[in-house]
Amino acid sequence: MKTILITGANGQLGNELRLIEKNYPDYRFLFTDVEELDITDVEAIRRTVRSSRVDFILNCAAYTAVDKAESDEQTAYRINAIAPQLLVLLLLKRELK
Repeated sequence: MKTILITGANGQLGNELRLIEKNYPDYRFLFTDVEELDITDVEAIRRTVRSSRVDFILNCAAYTAVDKAESDEQTAYRINAIAPQLLVLLLLKRELK
């Protein structure tokens, strides 16, 4: 059974994916949000990918508070740019071994 890691699972898109999960019984869904997985933490991502044997990642996490992002640009950049890159690189690294 393939495992799909869903980040940002408590957001709008993540909640929609929860609704269709039952239509895909051949997949195991691992729903996470910031409380379960900090996608800006390389080691946390690595542990989750390894321990849960993640095959695919659907990144639904985002910093969406536009007005606040202007004053907290560094955090918005880490969540919206750096974190997706980390997710891809760690999954690819696992696949290349």
